[in-house]
Amino acid sequence: MNDVGRGRSPPFTPWQAVVLGVAATAVAVRVWWGCGAPEWTRHENPIAFAPTLLSRALSQAYVWARCVLLLLWPATLCCDWGMQSLPLVHSLMDARNVTTLLALLPPTLLACWAAATVLRHGHHPIVHSTPHAPRSLKRDEVRHGDSDSDVAAPRATFSFSATVSGGS
Repeated sequence: MNDVGRGRSPPFTPWQAVVLGVAATAVAVRVWWGCGAPEWTRHENPIAFAPTLLSRALSQAYVWARCVLLLLWPATLCCDWGMQSLPLVHSLMDARNVTTLLALLPPTLLACWAAATVLRHGHHPIVHSTPHAPRSLKRDEVRHGDSDSDVAAPRATFSFSATVSGGS
């Protein structure tokens, strides 16, 4: 019986061991070579050198908003946003803050809606399981057949999981 969808995690596979080994090797090589954090200059990353915390926060939020807008409409797409191509936002009264609010408001509202739904109903609002098999069937027993009147096996919660079915 496949345990996916019944609250138990699938077993550790050899493929996962290979991926974990490659990742661990890459981290070990990076540490061994002594690669540290890069040294940025004012021209390469002007937000990090902004004079006030407010200016850094507003400028970074504006960069995020620009990225969201570029995903929707990439007319001014650029390979490098460094070298002060986006001027810093220094004040709350800057007109670019409206762009930031308009770009970041929908994801914020969606996150608040999802959190409220979880608190109200106690489950995730988007990922949910399909209806369970009728009570006439035992929990681990599923009928299979070629007619549409037969009951299909309940599917697992996530889309990457295969259909959970018992032995026939």
